[in-house]
Amino acid sequence: MRPYFEGTVWILVVVLAAAFSTEPPNESNVHLYGRLNKSVVAVGEPFTLQVEAYALVAGEDEAEGFRRAFDGLAMAPAPGVLRVVRREETVVSVEVDKDGQHVVRASLRIVFRAGDAGSIVIPSLFVDWKGKRLRLPSRTVAAYRISEAFHRAANAIVPVFVERKDETRQLTYKRTGSAFFIRHDALVTSYHVVADGRRVNVLLPDGSSLESKHIWGIDPIRDVVVLHVDPERVRAAGIRPLALAEDISGMGAPESAQAKVVLTNGWPGGVRRSTAGVAYSSARLGFDRTWISSNGVRPGDSGGPLMNEFGEVIGVITLGTKTSDGPDVLQEDVCIANDPRPAIGQMNLALGTRSMRSVFRQPGFRERPYVQAFRLLAMISLRERFDESLREALASFESAVEQREADPGLHFMRGILYRMLGTDQEANTSFSEVIKLFEGFFPASYLLGLDHLQKREFADAAEHFERTRREVPYKHLAEYGLAQSRIGLHQYDEALVLLEEVLDYDPYFAPALYDLALCHMVFGNSADVTLVSARLGHVSRLWQKQLHRIASNPILQPRYLKPLPRATLSSQDNMK
Repeated sequence: MRPYFEGTVWILVVVLAAAFSTEPPNESNVHLYGRLNKSVVAVGEPFTLQVEAYALVAGEDEAEGFRRAFDGLAMAPAPGVLRVVRREETVVSVEVDKDGQHVVRASLRIVFRAGDAGSIVIPSLFVDWKGKRLRLPSRTVAAYRISEAFHRAANAIVPVFVERKDETRQLTYKRTGSAFFIRHDALVTSYHVVADGRRVNVLLPDGSSLESKHIWGIDPIRDVVVLHVDPERVRAAGIRPLALAEDISGMGAPESAQAKVVLTNGWPGGVRRSTAGVAYSSARLGFDRTWISSNGVRPGDSGGPLMNEFGEVIGVITLGTKTSDGPDVLQEDVCIANDPRPAIGQMNLALGTRSMRSVFRQPGFRERPYVQAFRLLAMISLRERFDESLREALASFESAVEQREADPGLHFMRGILYRMLGTDQEANTSFSEVIKLFEGFFPASYLLGLDHLQKREFADAAEHFERTRREVPYKHLAEYGLAQSRIGLHQYDEALVLLEEVLDYDPYFAPALYDLALCHMVFGNSADVTLVSARLGHVSRLWQKQLHRIASNPILQPRYLKPLPRATLSSQDNMK
């Protein structure tokens, strides 16, 4: 989900008279910030902290003085498990803007290694300049140790290719996903990967392929299916099935000292890719045994396993996001995995297998609410128009939803369906129902916040973003949405604090830098505006150009309006 930031110029240009609740923030002549290239690392794996500073100086001599000060950047005592591999040479450049102001940019990289597993604190760093100590706050990484069992587990994770035929339009579609073996004759994947499929082709590690047409167990509510495969072919390929993790209760939150690292190893786009993230113990979606983590999920990852460091399966990846790189995107990845144990339990009941075709065509199965929801998702994604068959399917789904009124997940899927159809009012009604049923359902809160922000209903947007930021997975996205809402409400002091928090997380997020500069314009902090403009010049020339357009036109510039003095009437005056 991409943060909404269009219209920010309009918000700040049309500045109404406002009384600020606090004094304007102090102006700064130096911006010091840093970013880790990874927040989750393997023991012994190098990771870097990029430290940068921009300073407004009087000329070349003072620029040289700042370079020496930055060269003296020091770090507080580091814990024994943190090893400094090297500190690279400081890079310094001096720019002179059109007003003749000198801005010096200094940067360096420090390379670390984690000596042991656990949450490791990168100590704060500081620069002494003009009698002041500038501090860069401490940061934390989650370090994990990979076992040999995890590397062996990769052999049991395979790509799957599914053929699905649209009977109405006589077209055949192909879908890809990931899957993993839990027995030589049993392959687990996401239900939505194989839904209404005619056949599933599995690519084995030895380059051969096999076909699956039968099902051991199926759980559409949790989006899990267990397929039957030929065990002799699987044994011949040298595959060792994965084990289910027994202890899945101690999933620590990322901010705790016991952050639990979880891993994926799927086949997005038919290419094996692994990710490492941390599990969010406090985040819930109202379902029993749903795990939410910071792993990035790409198309094709669905159906793969979420694992611990021993290669044991915690859950099945059902959905998530992987934000693209770039200055316009705030990086905040989310992975959602569900429990495969109920579907696997059906296999253990020894009821035998059923053909995929017969299961998917069984009327009782097709009428299940989640089955209808996944079918509608596929229909809307593939069709170019809203035809009669889609109308009938939607009406049937609405009837099914009415029978499961207390299911937040189903209402959320209903909202997504209507969002895809462009019916925002119906979508928002569904998302609001989700919040009533389960207040911590952060994707629904975030989408409602975005909708209100786009409609310039800033107070309502702020309420939803406040709720969303209480949940760790979308914390920074919600902070940025809340900052834009505060700007719309002319609460610039609060917006500044929020923008600084967002930029502490990602100092290269161009829209937040732009908003930060405009907020500083409101308070008349010209030095900060100059420094942010220089920072934008190394992040996004497009955003810097837009900022220069505002800064060079007095009519467009937002202004700091101090509250007017007021006379207090006495009780006698009031009586006259």
